[in-house]
Amino acid sequence: MPGFDPVVPKKMPGFDPVYQRYRDLILWYQRYRDLILWYQRYRDLILWYQRCQDLILRYQRCQDLILRYQKDARI
Repeated sequence: MPGFDPVVPKKMPGFDPVYQRYRDLILWYQRYRDLILWYQRYRDLILWYQRCQDLILRYQRCQDLILRYQKDARI
């Protein structure tokens, strides 16, 4: 769960520093995983934007061809 940080006081009897290290490692991994997921969403958004730009350029080329053929047909 992102942002979940169980508080373990260091003065608690039976506190295990190994548990603390594993907990910190798990929290670091979760933050890293969230960063990777954010990057993937951002990358997908950029790819979608590029596809839209390609479609717009194709549409404009088609419009240019149509106009050119219409001019040729008038002559």
